[in-house]
Amino acid sequence: MQGSHGSHLTLQIVFGLFVLRHLVAMSRHTRARGLVTSVREIYYRIARRVFSLIVTYLPSARRQLHNELGKTEKELKSKLAPYDPSLPEHLRLPAEGLSAEAIEHELDQLGKLHAADWQHGRVSGAVYHGHGEVTGRQIPLGSIIESAMHKTMLSNPLHPDGPSATTFRSLIR
Repeated sequence: MQGSHGSHLTLQIVFGLFVLRHLVAMSRHTRARGLVTSVREIYYRIARRVFSLIVTYLPSARRQLHNELGKTEKELKSKLAPYDPSLPEHLRLPAEGLSAEAIEHELDQLGKLHAADWQHGRVSGAVYHGHGEVTGRQIPLGSIIESAMHKTMLSNPLHPDGPSATTFRSLIR
C-alpha cells in the first residue's frame, strides 16, 4: 500500500511539473506575442493538426489531396519548365563538342521556347531589355551591355588580379 501511494505521489509531482513547465512557456509566449496572436497561433496549430489527421486517416481526403497536388505540380512544370520534344535532350556529355553553329542554333531554339511577358513585369528577377530611352536620350543599351559583357564575361570579379567587383563598386560615387 505504501509503495503504491509513493508512486502515485511521484506521478502527481511529475505531472504537476509538466503542467507548470507548459504554463510558464505559454505565459512567456503570450507576453512576447500578445494574447490575440497567441490565441490565433493556437487555433492554427490545432487546425493544422486536425487537417493532418483527416488526411492521414480518411482515404478519400488523401486521394483528393493527392489529385490536387498532382494537378498543381503539372501546371507548375508546364509554366516553369516547358518541354518541347523538338529540342534535343542532352543526357550526357557528347564524345565531341558541338560546333559554334550548332550551339547558336540551339540557343535560338531555346530563345523561342518561352516568351515571358517581361515588358509588363511578369518575370521574377531583373530583365534588361537593351533598348529605349535613358534620361531623355535614345541610347542603344543593347550594344553597350553586349560590349561590357564581351569585355568582362571571362573575368572573375572576386579575383584580385583582374577587374574586380570591388574596383567597379569604388568607381561609382
